[in-house]
Amino acid sequence: KRRLKKVKSIELRGGILYTDCDCYRRNGLQYDCSRTLC
Repeated sequence: KRRLKKVKSIELRGGILYTDCDCYRRNGLQYDCSRTLC
């Protein structure tokens, strides 16, 4: 059996699955991170 490790935040945005609590900034103008449970 394969077990998935538990992560704090799993979000699907724009077809991209984010499975960690890092903020990915596209243009450098965003100062806050809107990730849930991070």
